[in-house]
Amino acid sequence: MSISVSSRVAFWAEAVVFTVVPLFFFYQAAVQAVLFQPFLKGYFSAAVIVTFPLVLFVCCKALRLSDFTHSLSFGFFLIFMGLFFGLAVMSELFGVEPEIARYIQISFFRFVFLFFFMFALYLTRAKFQGRLYWFMLFFSAYVILNSSGGGFVLPPVNYGGYLFEFDYQQVAFCYLIVSIFLLPALSTLKRYFYYVLVVPALYLIGARSEFFAFFLVVSVIELTRNWQAYTVAMMLGLFSLLAFLLSVDVSVLKDTRMFSIFFGNEDLSLDARKQFAIEAFDQINNHPLLGAFSSHQPGEYAHNVFAVWVDLGIFGFSVYLLMLITPVLSLLLRCPSFYKETDWLRAFCFLISSIFLLFAAKTYTYGMIPIAVAMYYAFKIGLKQKNITAEVC
Repeated sequence: MSISVSSRVAFWAEAVVFTVVPLFFFYQAAVQAVLFQPFLKGYFSAAVIVTFPLVLFVCCKALRLSDFTHSLSFGFFLIFMGLFFGLAVMSELFGVEPEIARYIQISFFRFVFLFFFMFALYLTRAKFQGRLYWFMLFFSAYVILNSSGGGFVLPPVNYGGYLFEFDYQQVAFCYLIVSIFLLPALSTLKRYFYYVLVVPALYLIGARSEFFAFFLVVSVIELTRNWQAYTVAMMLGLFSLLAFLLSVDVSVLKDTRMFSIFFGNEDLSLDARKQFAIEAFDQINNHPLLGAFSSHQPGEYAHNVFAVWVDLGIFGFSVYLLMLITPVLSLLLRCPSFYKETDWLRAFCFLISSIFLLFAAKTYTYGMIPIAVAMYYAFKIGLKQKNITAEVC
């Protein structure tokens, strides 16, 4: 941790992280196991609302406005957030479909929260991070031991009109955030032990996007930490995979949700997303300058970065891309000197995985985006506190 804070501020930062991640995991697993009823529904939204004042307090104590003012990418971030806020207000005032309006408003609030949440995670102390590491391992072991039929998620259960289903996407999202944050600081043995439990757990949870993004992150981390060992591990992995494919009936994999996309199978989720993307490109073609906000049915937005063009036009799309590209270029320019630095690697992995997910499966409101941007600023603030000149990006 390069941003200096008091032990009191670090404690409250840890309280935020504990409430949002470990308690969320416990709640979801306990309700699915019918240990108690979902009195907080899915829990995550309640955790965000409860901890929002606390995370603001933590950030106000740890950060100053001057930490951000000389950053070009922060200017793009502010412009985008202004456009996003305008969209949330407009959706309320101009008779937009209520479901779309509510989605945009909730997404904006979530975007703001996750930006500050990343700083809270960054401000946690080494001892807490060690406990978080072991929590992730124990929870992964629980997922593995309590899975059946190739998955951990059970069918939804109706509780007095509220249909509870394990929120596998949100859990996988939290897995990815915590993993990217923890892994660069771990020793080789601890990282490999983490992979042994977390990879099968993510597979059993069943969120495809985060599962494949995790492998991208692992590749980047291992190439920077120990590329020789990674090359050997990759070769062994490929030979093992080849031996496995030769020894089993590959058609078995066609029926699994995680790998069915590689066999050209009918996949309702994937087929729907393809159709949404086609419709989004039609709207972009017809309204290239201003876009066509709320032109789709509720939930039928494009699951890729071009959704921002539909909602905010070409200007919003350009600002959004610059908000992500300028930090990546800045990090690449510093790569020769900083690629072994923990914070550099964290920021780079967050940004690369975000860009991958934006083009592969997620819309522009995806929560990894503010997390990635915040981690980049944490890296830059750390440089300033070490009196290392940071470039304009």
